[in-house]
Amino acid sequence: MPDVTSVWVAVPNGLTAGAATERRLRLSVAVSLRLGSDLAPGDDDPPPVPLETFADASGWAKTVAGLSFAVELPDGTTLPSNAVTVVSRPDPDLWTALFDDAAPVRPHRLDPVVKRTVFNTYSARGVGDQVTAA
Repeated sequence: MPDVTSVWVAVPNGLTAGAATERRLRLSVAVSLRLGSDLAPGDDDPPPVPLETFADASGWAKTVAGLSFAVELPDGTTLPSNAVTVVSRPDPDLWTALFDDAAPVRPHRLDPVVKRTVFNTYSARGVGDQVTAA
């Protein structure tokens, strides 16, 4: 079964210009799509399939064009929608020109070793506090 997962990562992008009391944080968002499939175990080299197999990815730019965005801070506070300004949106015509429905896609298959691996992550705030205190 085709599976589409989108990963949205907020990346700090400085401050807006203006008086200190009117400055706002800027974020850029990096989005990546992971196209997967329930491949048979041991199928290490799956054959390519057309992009249209992944309906959500095929029309992705149209799908997200109508989305609204909110920002949730680490303390759980969600910024009101009027505090979020979307500067640009994906262009459906450009998406279609770059990623034709017939474009061959080799589905992502997670390496079995990665499935068993534990990843440690660290709070950016905690690391920053440690660096500042040092």
